[in-house]
Amino acid sequence: MFIRCENKTGLMYKVFVLAVAVISLVGFLGHDVSANALSVVNTIPVGVGPAGVTVNPHTNTVYVANEGAGTVGVINASTNTVTATIPVGIFPVGIAVNPNNGLVFVANENNNTVSVINGHTNKVVGKITVGTGPSDVAINPMTNTIYVDNAGSNTVSVIK
Repeated sequence: MFIRCENKTGLMYKVFVLAVAVISLVGFLGHDVSANALSVVNTIPVGVGPAGVTVNPHTNTVYVANEGAGTVGVINASTNTVTATIPVGIFPVGIAVNPNNGLVFVANENNNTVSVINGHTNKVVGKITVGTGPSDVAINPMTNTIYVDNAGSNTVSVIK
């Protein structure tokens, strides 16, 4: 359906926008997203004190930061099995994966670093010093920029 609109203030434009919103909402409501429709289907034992989790959708791999063990557990999401355990820093809590390059970033809260893991080899390939008490990591995959919040220094480290 095509609607000719000279400007974005006209009634026809507003009707078109409303129609698009309703169609989107109906499509969304067609999926049962209520909590009652969800249930636990498996429980996977990992390291001591799992504190953070992230998923690489391209490889169907799950990474778990185990704060009590100082490790990252790697889970094959197709089989729900742990395939590797990677030693990282002290008290790893936040974790994120860049789906573009497979790099995994782990905030090590008690030694003020971020461990960088090559998700293809499951090896630590670097450590980056950040502010005090890093606790979470976020990645903008469009710019390959990593953001780390540092609770102890009230800052955010930007890594490129």
